[in-house]
Amino acid sequence: MLKTKQTIILTSILGMLFACANNNNQESSSKQQDNQGSEIKITPIATSAKQDEAKIMYDYSLYQTAFISLRQKQTADAYNFLSTQTGQQNSMVEKVRIGLLRLLGKNAYWGEFLNQYKLLPANTNNLEVNCYAAVAGYSQRGISLSSMSKELVKSNEKLPEGCNKMIEVAASRGMLNQNDVWRRVRVLISNNYITLARSLANAIGQPIPSASVYDGSKASKIAKIMPGITPKGRNRSDIDSFVYGLYGSVDQDDIGFVEGVIGLSKARDLNMASALQHFNKADKTQLSNEQWEWYARSALRLKQWGQLNQVIQTMPRALRETPTWWYWQGRAKTALGDRTSAKALYEKAAASGRNFYAILAHEELGRPLNVKSNTSGGNPSSVMALAQDGQIHRALVLFRSSLNTGDRKMRTAAQDQWRYATKNFTDDKLILASQLALQNQFYEMSILSADTSDSLLNYQLRFPSPYKNIVDKYSNVYGIESAWVFGLIRQESRFMMAARSSVGASGLMQIMPGAAQMISRKIGLDGYSLNNMDTNINMGEWYLADLYEQFNSEPLATSAYNAGPGRAKRWRQSGLEGAIYAETIPFNETRDYVKKVMSNTVYYSHLFGLPKRTLKSRLGSM
Repeated sequence: MLKTKQTIILTSILGMLFACANNNNQESSSKQQDNQGSEIKITPIATSAKQDEAKIMYDYSLYQTAFISLRQKQTADAYNFLSTQTGQQNSMVEKVRIGLLRLLGKNAYWGEFLNQYKLLPANTNNLEVNCYAAVAGYSQRGISLSSMSKELVKSNEKLPEGCNKMIEVAASRGMLNQNDVWRRVRVLISNNYITLARSLANAIGQPIPSASVYDGSKASKIAKIMPGITPKGRNRSDIDSFVYGLYGSVDQDDIGFVEGVIGLSKARDLNMASALQHFNKADKTQLSNEQWEWYARSALRLKQWGQLNQVIQTMPRALRETPTWWYWQGRAKTALGDRTSAKALYEKAAASGRNFYAILAHEELGRPLNVKSNTSGGNPSSVMALAQDGQIHRALVLFRSSLNTGDRKMRTAAQDQWRYATKNFTDDKLILASQLALQNQFYEMSILSADTSDSLLNYQLRFPSPYKNIVDKYSNVYGIESAWVFGLIRQESRFMMAARSSVGASGLMQIMPGAAQMISRKIGLDGYSLNNMDTNINMGEWYLADLYEQFNSEPLATSAYNAGPGRAKRWRQSGLEGAIYAETIPFNETRDYVKKVMSNTVYYSHLFGLPKRTLKSRLGSM
């Protein structure tokens, strides 16, 4: 069925190409001449508009075929696509070549891997592909098997398949310290990569025995701790007794690792007192970034400000020097009476941009939120000139075609191409790109480009408000603030009406089918379609208002909108500050979601001229 459909598409596009073959290039040449004085560097479009668009769509059809084949572990279609793109660089070429390299590396076809790797632009930095290159013997661009494996074997984080392979190869060649190897084995087990862990142990000639076999070797000690550090094992009811029983029978580095794993498990269950006990006993050199952050959150949720200050101070520098922990260490310093240090930390957080903690830091410093733009969207001629750039043009062609066909994969390809086209743009060019995307209703990329600009700020581009008449209509009906609704839509769908999540949520307000059935009964809406803009906003606003009525709290209702009211109820705690609630939400997605929706809401409220409410007052307490 796929081949038949693909053949029809290709035949149609080829027909368009042949139909346009005799068109001259006078129009294209004229446009290039007109733009010679522009500051925008133009990538010439060598064919007529229709022929050019047909070629882009033809490329897209080959690209999709190549990607499907790569997922099926076949390479012929990838090579075919790349052969049509000789000398070309765009997001499709980059993604297909990276996909091909991953497959070649996985199958150890090193000669052909190196041939393809050398065609990858030097500024394309894919960690997994670089790991495979190290195994293949490539030794340029700062890549070598020895240096990369010695660095990554110490990682406490999940790594892609190619990097796990690289570590294993280096271990088998005796390049790695065995203590580092065993540390990595423990990390793999804790992430449930048991086969990889066993394979790495085998690479140094020390296979992991069954848990019942204990001979005092390091491998048997790893086997002994394994039942307590797998995802299933660390949630066992007797986990504290299990850990206690390990003392004296395994090495200190093993115990220190186990304590960190159990601390994380307890913290994510919001059992913060127990989590702190385990984290305090953990080997701090073996804590992952996630464990460090939950160590801090455990102290934060318990309002143990002295412990929180100490944990943040001990974190790895790269983790500590972020807006989140600048703000919370500032709060800890304030609670401990060190207002001078607190002010310095708030200043750093406030200067970090327009994020959740930058806003809260501004409020701690007593400064009003600034929503005054320092740049316009760019003059029309500059925006028009940018539209002629070959890479931008390619993205817009894919985007417009995705609207006409309803092809979500094509829209994703358009987004990828936009990112590729703008990745090295200066701030002034990013603002032009944002304006161009907005004019084309390519809202998600308009927001992305405006957000990426660091020095030039246009708040109308960062926080657009399409469909405002519909949003306002239902905000008045259901008695909720339109700024909150816009803050939520900006995070949920970036104003993409056709947005659809991996779990089936649809439309601007990302409503699940089950929720839609419930809402339709409540508001008496028969024969609805979630792809209808008015219906989608109507349902979403009713549901948000209903959640607010249940919780009487914007952050709680926001978390319930994302993760469900049952979870939001389990996560709340009487008297808990809203900002602490937001930071200690166990789900990464929901925690990020709540912080972004609430900060969006504050910006929209100011831009709409609504009564000024601080972010901290909106967050309130439980």
